Amino acid sequence: MKLIADCAAKTSSLARYDPVVESFGKTLEGREIECLSIGTGDLNAWVQHRQHPGETMAEFYAEGLCRRLFGLEADSELDETTRRVLEKYRIHVVPNMCPDGSVLGHLRTNSVGANLNREWATVAGDYEAPSAERSPEVFAVLSGRCGCELRELLSDSLTFESQTATSRDGPERLRLFLGRAWRRGRCPLAQLI
Repeated sequence: MKLIADCAAKTSSLARYDPVVESFGKTLEGREIECLSIGTGDLNAWVQHRQHPGETMAEFYAEGLCRRLFGLEADSELDETTRRVLEKYRIHVVPNMCPDGSVLGHLRTNSVGANLNREWATVAGDYEAPSAERSPEVFAVLSGRCGCELRELLSDSLTFESQTATSRDGPERLRLFLGRAWRRGRCPLAQLI
């Protein structure tokens, strides 16, 4: 994907924000499960897209978000809001959770028919998910979470958690869904500050 290549090319100029473009593993058909991470803050934000491969608009959002976070806009500079967000958060973006399903033209499943949205923590009879055999995409993302203590991952939204939260109600959370602000050209990251 061109987005991954463009972000990888920018990592040296964004070194102060510790950008990383990596693969968490491979799908059953051998495609990379890619993650882009950037930011130096103590809070982690995970943004994942296309668990259901037919939801192409989610990957468009991922592209816009990564272009903003990695300074790939026309002026190639990070704006003040993005800099503040990157100083407060470590943001991890998985642009396409189900690349096999996307290539195969599936609406909701990976190459073996697993609905990844149902694979995060499923126990049914003798089946326990996720598994490297049935849902390697979910298995890889959960395994590659950099030790972040996440209680919840939200598709096409952001979950923020403090790794050191001690409140009885659990970690601090903030959810931002796709909305009018993004469609009008204003990134919802501005709402984080």
